[in-house]
Amino acid sequence: MIIYPVSKVTDLPNQISVEYGAVRSGSTLGFFMTSDVPVFKKIGDNMVQKGRKLPFSNSQGIQMVKDMNGKYAFFMESTSIEYIMGKECDVMQLGNLINSRSYAIAMRKNFEWKTQINMALVSMQERGILRQLKEKWFPKPLKCHYKPIDAVYARNALNLYAYDENEEKLEGFAVDLLEKLSKQLNFDYTLKLSKSEEYGKKDESGQWGGLIGEILRKEADLAVGDITVTSSREEVVDFSAPFAETGIGLLAKRQPYYLEDKSFSNETSLKPMVVYPLASLKDLVKQQIVDYGALYGGATSQFFEESTYSLYKQIGEYLKKKRQELPRSYTSAAIKVQESNGRYVFFMESTTIEYLSSRDCDFVRIGKPIGQRYFAFAMPKKFDLKSQIDQAISEYYESGELHRLHTKWFGVGSLQKCETKIAPVYQRNILDMVVNSLP
Repeated sequence: MIIYPVSKVTDLPNQISVEYGAVRSGSTLGFFMTSDVPVFKKIGDNMVQKGRKLPFSNSQGIQMVKDMNGKYAFFMESTSIEYIMGKECDVMQLGNLINSRSYAIAMRKNFEWKTQINMALVSMQERGILRQLKEKWFPKPLKCHYKPIDAVYARNALNLYAYDENEEKLEGFAVDLLEKLSKQLNFDYTLKLSKSEEYGKKDESGQWGGLIGEILRKEADLAVGDITVTSSREEVVDFSAPFAETGIGLLAKRQPYYLEDKSFSNETSLKPMVVYPLASLKDLVKQQIVDYGALYGGATSQFFEESTYSLYKQIGEYLKKKRQELPRSYTSAAIKVQESNGRYVFFMESTTIEYLSSRDCDFVRIGKPIGQRYFAFAMPKKFDLKSQIDQAISEYYESGELHRLHTKWFGVGSLQKCETKIAPVYQRNILDMVVNSLP
């Protein structure tokens, strides 16, 4: 297996798991040694320190890559990498190209045939002869086939699935991303529903449940969806490169209240309001009118329970006390928020709130997100497609493909236009104002 804890060249000097090198005394090593870019200079210095371990030739460097099973990476001309990838499936190019340069035929000074050779090369370039020669000797990378992947998802990933009249229809950001990866990396997959509705948390006996548990029990190769990367999960599974940044938000029902307004005329008018007896998390823990919760066994509950910040810890203690009453899925939580008529709010990933509120005017987020975190796919340790998946996701980020998918499923394409503006005079703690208006 070829496994790398890096997805681009600049990751190399910041880790110690993978050694790297270039041909000693070659132009590639010289480029890094003399570079004015700090990270490239650091890479060059590190390679010089390991001078005796540097290979004498490309063929020796390639063999070291193969023999060291993912623990060694080798800098070489991209054209040579392209040639090798056209013949073998057990090597790959990591990251994008750096230091673009050209090949040429060397000759002595004042060589009498120089002008004719240059003119001939230009002519061959224009007529496509050089391209034909390259296609002959540098074939396209092989379509390397990998074993089919068993992917698992949780029903509470609201950005992952939808229903039609007769059967479950899988669609959404994560499904689009998985499908794009499968086509680029040439693997087949089977996507199935998780046996539980949890993302994954370790119980008191030390056993993992949810999606993480299925990965550990080898019941699935890949966990797909809005899975939060946490330190405890990283101890037992690997994650792909992150594909989205998120935080913890507070999902609430968009509650229309109407107050009489005679400020500007003698006529009575009604002003719409979104009314909750809280304006901040501090208000949340001080009142007893609006209940709150988080997903049972999820990373959000864990965040609050393990926090050392007094306010978050207080919320965590409340969630822990009410653990058995917490929703087991985002679906049930969303329904509870809708049906509680303002008396229940729910902590969840802000990205999922963004999805919900873009499609249903019943939902709104209260306040700003807290606790920055990332979404990624989970997989077993030493998963054989990890480095390829990481590289592809990094490419999607750089090319804007992830942004396009995000816009498709979460952003501008809101299905409904909801009135979200509240007059500044009403943007204060509603608890002192209309608490008795709550039914």
